[in-house]
Amino acid sequence: MHSIASSPTAPGVLVQPLDRTVAAMFLRAQASWLRRGLRLVGDAVEVGLVLGTHDASHESWVDMIAAVERGLGDDAAQKMAQLYAFHGRVAGSLERGMDLRLEEAVRTQVRRMLADRLTELTEEAIAALTA
Repeated sequence: MHSIASSPTAPGVLVQPLDRTVAAMFLRAQASWLRRGLRLVGDAVEVGLVLGTHDASHESWVDMIAAVERGLGDDAAQKMAQLYAFHGRVAGSLERGMDLRLEEAVRTQVRRMLADRLTELTEEAIAALTA
């Protein structure tokens, strides 16, 4: 498997440079999983898969943000961190479930707004990778 960037496990270990193409693919894949969860929110198995994938990605996110900061600077790393934080909010929303006191049309609109914002932040982060 091709990593976004290797993280050192001991002092003096050489850190590989950021692979921007792999990082962009990672960002798109992570966003795709969360959009899938938002789309299939009524299916507990699907949402469980999405949340499991999200949970398993934390180390990769942290490694990527550090590699982006080293290779592209603080502004680009902040875009990645902003996207990572939003992923956490969306995952938390999926985990808690939508408030059933809201009408279904409102819950649907909220999920659509989350998905749209996720796409917007993902594209901004990818643009920061290529700037």
